[in-house]
Amino acid sequence: MSDEKTLAVQVNLDAIQDMPLESLEMFQRAEEGNLKAGEMLDLFDGLVVGGVRGKGYKIRDRQAIAEAISTAFKAGGGWPAMTADLIVATEPAAQSMQSSNHDAMVAMMDALSTALRAAKFAKGSHSWSIKSTRITVAGIDYWGVVVTVVEHG
Repeated sequence: MSDEKTLAVQVNLDAIQDMPLESLEMFQRAEEGNLKAGEMLDLFDGLVVGGVRGKGYKIRDRQAIAEAISTAFKAGGGWPAMTADLIVATEPAAQSMQSSNHDAMVAMMDALSTALRAAKFAKGSHSWSIKSTRITVAGIDYWGVVVTVVEHG
């Protein structure tokens, strides 16, 4: 295989969601040009169906593999959206008056919104929703919130 011909590489974009954080950090290093050839093949190995090395690709094929992955990535709509729920409990619901719990909840929601506005998770944007709720931990009801954060690319 050589860099001069186009490779037909089947790419599994859903694999990105299952990659460990270290692999996702490798994408950033690759973009900055700080990734060794072997590390690049390791990264590609998780995205190519059947693996890069399992298909017999070599380091010299990395540019063609990168182009095939990029083409598949663009055709698939880019980075998948990833969602996380953050559940935060404040204090037991029976411990204090409802008015003080309400004030604490509003202050917590404001603080979470401020932190999320300032956060930078990836190159894309993120959105979130915050919902107050009662959270049960070990049979005890707590005042709390559920924050659903969605990272778009």
